[in-house]
Amino acid sequence: MLRVLAILALVVAGAVQARQPSEVERRFSPAYAACLSHGEAAQGVTVAMRDCNGDELARQNIKLNAAYKQAMQIRSVEQRLKLRDLERGWIKARQAKCNHEAAGEDGGDGGTMGLLNYDGCMLDETIRRTIWLEHLR
Repeated sequence: MLRVLAILALVVAGAVQARQPSEVERRFSPAYAACLSHGEAAQGVTVAMRDCNGDELARQNIKLNAAYKQAMQIRSVEQRLKLRDLERGWIKARQAKCNHEAAGEDGGDGGTMGLLNYDGCMLDETIRRTIWLEHLR
């Protein structure tokens, strides 16, 4: 009986933990949540949802660029060159990953869901990179 209770406690703890937003999700702006929960975006209109995604990506790019600038400021010339090359490689890798996520199972264009998958990937990867850059300080 004690073993069953222990297993049940682990399952419940895992379920509670699964509902917690990830570090990436915690970085989404309140404006993004508001945009997605109102108007046509809340009704699932792709164009409106993509507008919300585009606005949020612009906000997240500002944070990414600030983190990159700060990481560059505290490095030697040689380290800056390496970081610049890493960033260029990351930009290409992010694009390839998000293009892949946008493609449908058949490798096609993925349709409207593919567009939203692409946007989500760009947001998530941009935030992940910002976090990575912040840890370089």
